[in-house]
Amino acid sequence: KSEAVEFRPVRVLDALSATGLRALRYAQEVPGVGTIVANDIDPVAMEMISANMKLNNISSDRIEMSEGDACAVMLANAGRGALFDVIDLDPFGSAAPMLSSSLHAISHGGMLAVTCTDMRVLVGNQPEACFAR
Repeated sequence: KSEAVEFRPVRVLDALSATGLRALRYAQEVPGVGTIVANDIDPVAMEMISANMKLNNISSDRIEMSEGDACAVMLANAGRGALFDVIDLDPFGSAAPMLSSSLHAISHGGMLAVTCTDMRVLVGNQPEACFAR
């Protein structure tokens, strides 16, 4: 006898959103996604995310804009029990400084998606920088 599984909308954090591209793609392309938080510390990024949401006809009830430091946003959400099912990290450089905060803010069974734009540092082409980061 199988038990019914209850599905709930997935909560996503695009922690370093910049133009909001990934947040927009989650909203448009991934079934089952509820709220997406598009975060960036740069006020200009907030303007770009807003403009891109309008261009793509995505309402603010789907994508919530957040302006702040990614680690602070993750820890603040974790502190109030508002965990994320998916946290998407794509820093320029190493994601290492954000890993602890992201582990506090991810739900049990959640997915941490990490992509590092500056991969040369992480794959060993620059060993000194890789060790430092």
